[in-house]
Amino acid sequence: MTEPSPQEIRDYCRAWSQRAASQYRAELARSGAPRSHQGSPLATICDDLEKADYEHLSAVVAGMTVSLVRPGGVFAGYGRDYRLVWAWCAEILVGAGRGVSLRREPSLDRLFTVASHAVLVRPVPTHIHGVNRHARELVDAQGLVLAYLAFPLLEQALRVTCARHFGADGRITHAFETPGQLTRRHLYTVEGTCSSIGDLLWLYRQHYASAEMGANLDTIDAHIVATVPGAEPGFRVVHQWRNETMRGSTELPIIGAAVFSLAVLTALAGREHDFGEAVRRTLKSATGGDGAAAFYPVEG
Repeated sequence: MTEPSPQEIRDYCRAWSQRAASQYRAELARSGAPRSHQGSPLATICDDLEKADYEHLSAVVAGMTVSLVRPGGVFAGYGRDYRLVWAWCAEILVGAGRGVSLRREPSLDRLFTVASHAVLVRPVPTHIHGVNRHARELVDAQGLVLAYLAFPLLEQALRVTCARHFGADGRITHAFETPGQLTRRHLYTVEGTCSSIGDLLWLYRQHYASAEMGANLDTIDAHIVATVPGAEPGFRVVHQWRNETMRGSTELPIIGAAVFSLAVLTALAGREHDFGEAVRRTLKSATGGDGAAAFYPVEG
């Protein structure tokens, strides 16, 4: 079978998400209590992540992000397919695939590492003894923990990626203007700061993203606008989501996973130039049993 193109991957995932939404609405109308479905389109769009090139893997991450955001805020669970993608990407980005010659951002690396463990953690069975009760509580609160980690992770990743506009301290080095919300434009001046993820995503999309990465972001943005009530184009819903983390929304698991996936997508763009070498290092560690692999193969 011919491998699908990145655009075909994105189109398939949007169609898959729409079918899942239709099934949800049908079950809601029929019984009033729709089931949560953990399915994913991964088996169709990429049956061998280890052979996916940069463009295809980025499209898979974008497609999985689309698949996570369901209508009505129903949490369908991550499922093993989602965890497989995250584990592979984490190993490439902050695990064995990370090259020592690359410019390192220790605080970002650490935050990315902790967030990756948070999204991949599995519940500890009750029959397993000797596990600290605080550790169990953290595992059980996975969705909440990930949501709280994902926003600063994406914010920091975007500032690092937008290197022509931000210095190492996060201060603005080159002024820029964004559309803002409700037709109110935002002007960011030199020596100032920017903590709006919506504005940071706009800056990245307009000034840094390649055509392929732009297509990934546009697909996610269009899906969110079509799925989330009140969402405006330009990832403006991310600001709303960040506020919801302060209210303990029931949608936190979805929000955390979607925002984390956006951070993964942003970070992958920074590895385009040495992606093949990163994959080689990852595979060598994952299959060689040297103990260096931290995330892949995925456990459980």
